[in-house]
Amino acid sequence: MSSVPEPVIGSKRTSRAWLAVGVACAVILAAVLIASVVVMLRMPDSTLDRLSDTGQAIGIFSTLFSAAALIGVVLSVTYQSRQNQRYDYEAWHSAHAGLLARVIEDPATFAPCIGNSERFSSELEARRYYFTTLWLNFGQIGLRAGNMTEASIREELCGEMFESQVARDLWMKRRENLARNFGGLSPFYQLVDDEFERTYSAPPNEAQRADAGSEITSEAGSRSLSPPTQ
Repeated sequence: MSSVPEPVIGSKRTSRAWLAVGVACAVILAAVLIASVVVMLRMPDSTLDRLSDTGQAIGIFSTLFSAAALIGVVLSVTYQSRQNQRYDYEAWHSAHAGLLARVIEDPATFAPCIGNSERFSSELEARRYYFTTLWLNFGQIGLRAGNMTEASIREELCGEMFESQVARDLWMKRRENLARNFGGLSPFYQLVDDEFERTYSAPPNEAQRADAGSEITSEAGSRSLSPPTQ
Protein backbone atom coordinates (compact mmCIF):
# COMPACT_ATOMS: atom_id res chain seq x y z
CA MET A 1 0.00 0.00 0.00
CA SER A 2 1.37 3.41 -0.93
CA SER A 3 2.14 5.87 1.82
CA VAL A 4 0.61 9.32 2.07
CA PRO A 5 3.15 12.01 1.07
CA GLU A 6 4.14 14.38 3.80
CA PRO A 7 3.08 18.01 3.13
CA VAL A 8 5.91 20.51 2.77
CA ILE A 9 5.15 23.67 4.70
CA GLY A 10 7.26 26.65 3.70
CA SER A 11 10.81 26.69 2.50
CA LYS A 12 13.50 26.22 5.17
CA ARG A 13 16.18 27.43 2.80
CA THR A 14 14.30 30.67 2.10
CA SER A 15 13.68 31.27 5.81
CA ARG A 16 17.36 30.80 6.60
CA ALA A 17 18.32 33.21 3.83
CA TRP A 18 16.01 35.90 5.21
CA LEU A 19 17.41 35.31 8.72
CA ALA A 20 20.97 35.69 7.42
CA VAL A 21 20.07 38.96 5.65
CA GLY A 22 18.46 40.31 8.82
CA VAL A 23 21.49 39.46 10.96
CA ALA A 24 23.86 41.01 8.42
CA CYS A 25 21.85 44.25 8.34
CA ALA A 26 21.83 44.42 12.14
CA VAL A 27 25.62 43.92 12.30
CA ILE A 28 26.26 46.59 9.66
CA LEU A 29 23.98 49.07 11.42
CA ALA A 30 25.68 48.46 14.76
CA ALA A 31 29.13 48.90 13.19
CA VAL A 32 28.10 52.20 11.58
CA LEU A 33 26.72 53.56 14.87
CA ILE A 34 29.82 52.57 16.83
CA ALA A 35 32.15 54.05 14.20
CA SER A 36 30.17 57.31 14.19
CA VAL A 37 30.45 57.68 17.97
CA VAL A 38 34.19 56.98 17.93
CA VAL A 39 34.81 59.52 15.15
CA MET A 40 32.76 62.20 16.87
CA LEU A 41 34.66 61.78 20.16
CA ARG A 42 38.01 62.31 18.41
CA MET A 43 37.04 65.34 16.32
CA PRO A 44 37.61 68.94 17.48
CA ASP A 45 34.60 71.20 18.10
CA SER A 46 35.20 73.31 15.00
CA THR A 47 35.08 70.26 12.78
CA LEU A 48 31.94 69.03 14.46
CA ASP A 49 30.29 72.41 13.85
CA ARG A 50 31.09 72.25 10.16
CA LEU A 51 29.82 68.70 9.96
CA SER A 52 26.65 69.73 11.77
CA ASP A 53 26.00 72.48 9.21
CA THR A 54 26.65 70.05 6.37
CA GLY A 55 24.35 67.48 7.95
CA GLN A 56 21.52 69.99 8.20
CA ALA A 57 22.00 70.91 4.55
CA ILE A 58 21.71 67.35 3.36
CA GLY A 59 19.07 66.34 5.90
CA ILE A 60 16.44 66.08 3.19
CA PHE A 61 18.44 63.32 1.50
CA SER A 62 18.68 61.43 4.77
CA THR A 63 14.92 61.68 5.16
CA LEU A 64 14.34 60.38 1.66
CA PHE A 65 16.77 57.52 2.24
CA SER A 66 14.98 56.57 5.46
CA ALA A 67 11.62 56.62 3.70
CA ALA A 68 12.97 54.44 0.91
CA ALA A 69 14.36 51.99 3.46
CA LEU A 70 11.01 51.84 5.26
CA ILE A 71 9.20 51.18 1.99
CA GLY A 72 11.68 48.41 1.22
CA VAL A 73 11.02 46.77 4.58
CA VAL A 74 7.25 46.93 4.04
CA LEU A 75 7.56 45.41 0.57
CA SER A 76 9.83 42.68 1.88
CA VAL A 77 7.43 41.75 4.67
CA THR A 78 4.49 41.76 2.24
CA TYR A 79 6.34 39.52 -0.19
CA GLN A 80 7.31 37.10 2.57
CA SER A 81 3.70 36.98 3.80
CA ARG A 82 2.44 36.12 0.31
CA GLN A 83 5.10 33.44 -0.05
CA ASN A 84 4.03 31.89 3.25
CA GLN A 85 0.41 31.88 2.10
CA ARG A 86 1.43 30.18 -1.12
CA TYR A 87 3.41 27.53 0.76
CA ASP A 88 0.45 26.87 3.08
CA TYR A 89 -1.91 26.61 0.10
CA GLU A 90 0.36 24.13 -1.66
CA ALA A 91 0.82 22.15 1.56
CA TRP A 92 -2.95 21.90 2.02
CA HIS A 93 -3.42 20.61 -1.50
CA SER A 94 -0.54 18.18 -1.07
CA ALA A 95 -2.21 16.70 2.00
CA HIS A 96 -5.54 16.59 0.15
CA ALA A 97 -3.92 14.77 -2.78
CA GLY A 98 -2.43 12.23 -0.39
CA LEU A 99 -5.82 11.48 1.13
CA LEU A 100 -7.47 11.12 -2.26
CA ALA A 101 -4.68 8.78 -3.35
CA ARG A 102 -5.66 6.47 -0.50
CA VAL A 103 -9.29 6.60 -1.58
CA ILE A 104 -8.37 5.82 -5.20
CA GLU A 105 -6.26 2.90 -4.04
CA ASP A 106 -9.07 1.31 -2.02
CA PRO A 107 -12.43 2.99 -2.70
CA ALA A 108 -14.45 0.19 -1.08
CA THR A 109 -12.85 0.97 2.27
CA PHE A 110 -12.31 4.72 2.19
CA ALA A 111 -14.93 6.20 -0.17
CA PRO A 112 -17.82 5.67 2.29
CA CYS A 113 -15.81 7.59 4.91
CA ILE A 114 -15.83 10.85 2.95
CA GLY A 115 -19.11 10.74 1.06
CA ASN A 116 -22.07 8.78 -0.19
CA SER A 117 -20.49 5.91 -2.11
CA GLU A 118 -23.89 4.81 -3.43
CA ARG A 119 -23.70 7.53 -6.08
CA PHE A 120 -21.01 5.45 -7.81
CA SER A 121 -22.01 2.38 -9.78
CA SER A 122 -18.64 0.66 -9.34
CA GLU A 123 -15.17 0.97 -7.88
CA LEU A 124 -13.92 1.94 -11.32
CA GLU A 125 -16.25 4.93 -11.43
CA ALA A 126 -15.22 5.97 -7.90
CA ARG A 127 -11.55 5.78 -8.83
CA ARG A 128 -12.16 7.83 -11.95
CA TYR A 129 -14.17 10.43 -10.04
CA TYR A 130 -11.49 11.00 -7.40
CA PHE A 131 -8.74 10.96 -10.00
CA THR A 132 -10.48 13.76 -11.89
CA THR A 133 -10.57 15.61 -8.57
CA LEU A 134 -6.78 15.40 -8.45
CA TRP A 135 -6.57 16.41 -12.10
CA LEU A 136 -8.70 19.51 -11.60
CA ASN A 137 -6.85 20.46 -8.41
CA PHE A 138 -3.61 20.22 -10.37
CA GLY A 139 -4.94 22.81 -12.80
CA GLN A 140 -6.27 25.02 -10.02
CA ILE A 141 -2.90 25.12 -8.25
CA GLY A 142 -1.11 25.76 -11.55
CA LEU A 143 -3.42 28.66 -12.35
CA ARG A 144 -2.98 30.25 -8.93
CA ALA A 145 0.80 29.79 -8.99
CA GLY A 146 1.05 31.35 -12.45
CA ASN A 147 2.30 28.17 -14.11
CA MET A 148 -0.88 27.90 -16.16
CA THR A 149 -3.15 30.45 -17.83
CA GLU A 150 -6.86 30.37 -18.54
CA ALA A 151 -6.04 29.48 -22.13
CA SER A 152 -3.92 26.49 -21.08
CA ILE A 153 -6.63 25.40 -18.65
CA ARG A 154 -9.14 25.38 -21.49
CA GLU A 155 -6.89 23.77 -24.09
CA GLU A 156 -4.57 21.45 -22.16
CA LEU A 157 -6.49 20.58 -19.02
CA CYS A 158 -10.11 20.51 -20.21
CA GLY A 159 -9.94 20.30 -23.98
CA GLU A 160 -8.88 16.67 -24.31
CA MET A 161 -10.53 15.73 -21.03
CA PHE A 162 -14.02 16.58 -22.26
CA GLU A 163 -13.51 14.70 -25.50
CA SER A 164 -14.16 11.63 -23.34
CA GLN A 165 -17.76 10.75 -22.54
CA VAL A 166 -16.60 9.27 -19.23
CA ALA A 167 -15.07 12.60 -18.22
CA ARG A 168 -18.24 14.44 -19.23
CA ASP A 169 -20.43 12.16 -17.15
CA LEU A 170 -18.12 12.56 -14.15
CA TRP A 171 -18.12 16.35 -14.54
CA MET A 172 -21.93 16.47 -14.59
CA LYS A 173 -21.94 14.42 -11.39
CA ARG A 174 -19.37 16.76 -9.82
CA ARG A 175 -21.21 19.89 -10.94
CA GLU A 176 -24.41 18.63 -9.39
CA ASN A 177 -22.57 17.89 -6.15
CA LEU A 178 -20.96 21.36 -6.06
CA ALA A 179 -24.27 23.08 -6.70
CA ARG A 180 -25.98 21.07 -3.97
CA ASN A 181 -23.28 21.39 -1.27
CA PHE A 182 -21.75 24.80 -2.04
CA GLY A 183 -24.52 26.69 -3.80
CA GLY A 184 -22.65 27.10 -7.07
CA LEU A 185 -19.30 26.97 -8.81
CA SER A 186 -16.10 28.78 -7.90
CA PRO A 187 -14.46 30.93 -10.60
CA PHE A 188 -12.11 28.08 -11.50
CA TYR A 189 -14.88 25.50 -11.77
CA GLN A 190 -16.95 27.99 -13.74
CA LEU A 191 -14.05 28.15 -16.20
CA VAL A 192 -14.05 24.37 -16.42
CA ASP A 193 -17.81 24.31 -16.87
CA ASP A 194 -17.61 26.85 -19.69
CA GLU A 195 -15.20 24.56 -21.52
CA PHE A 196 -17.47 21.61 -20.83
CA GLU A 197 -20.45 23.43 -22.35
CA ARG A 198 -18.33 24.40 -25.35
CA THR A 199 -17.28 20.83 -26.11
CA TYR A 200 -20.55 19.16 -25.12
CA SER A 201 -21.95 19.71 -28.60
CA ALA A 202 -19.21 17.48 -30.05
CA PRO A 203 -19.66 14.06 -28.37
CA PRO A 204 -17.20 11.23 -29.04
CA ASN A 205 -17.97 8.76 -31.75
CA GLU A 206 -20.18 5.75 -31.11
CA ALA A 207 -17.28 3.33 -30.92
CA GLN A 208 -15.59 5.30 -28.13
CA ARG A 209 -18.88 5.57 -26.26
CA ALA A 210 -19.55 1.85 -26.61
CA ASP A 211 -16.07 0.96 -25.36
CA ALA A 212 -16.40 3.23 -22.33
CA GLY A 213 -19.86 1.92 -21.55
CA SER A 214 -18.88 -1.72 -21.82
CA GLU A 215 -15.86 -1.15 -19.59
CA ILE A 216 -17.94 0.45 -16.84
CA THR A 217 -20.63 -2.23 -17.13
CA SER A 218 -18.07 -5.02 -16.93
CA GLU A 219 -16.39 -3.49 -13.89
CA ALA A 220 -19.74 -2.86 -12.21
CA GLY A 221 -20.71 -6.49 -12.66
CA SER A 222 -17.51 -7.79 -11.09
CA ARG A 223 -16.88 -5.33 -8.26
CA SER A 224 -19.05 -3.19 -6.01
CA LEU A 225 -18.39 -0.48 -3.48
CA SER A 226 -19.62 -2.48 -0.52
CA PRO A 227 -17.01 -2.67 2.26
CA PRO A 228 -15.08 -5.95 2.45
CA THR A 229 -16.47 -8.52 4.83
CA GLN A 230 -14.44 -9.61 7.78
